[in-house]
Amino acid sequence: AHLMNGAAGDDATHPPVAMTGRVPVLVRGIVRKGQRLVSAGDGYARAASKNEVTGLNVIGRALEDKLTDGEGSVEAVVTIN
Repeated sequence: AHLMNGAAGDDATHPPVAMTGRVPVLVRGIVRKGQRLVSAGDGYARAASKNEVTGLNVIGRALEDKLTDGEGSVEAVVTIN
């Protein structure tokens, strides 16, 4: 993966930004492997419903399940086109 800001500072001042590759993504809610991820705000993603997926709002695709309702993280494939 290629992470921008990876060594620039701490998470509060310079949070890492994923450009491409397999990276951990902070998520809210239940996420299933293969689901597309979209922004949930405040630096989190969430699983997208089928009717809201467009080429402009998808962050990446989950590579693993998160079966709890709260906040957590999943590994995802991220690309910028």
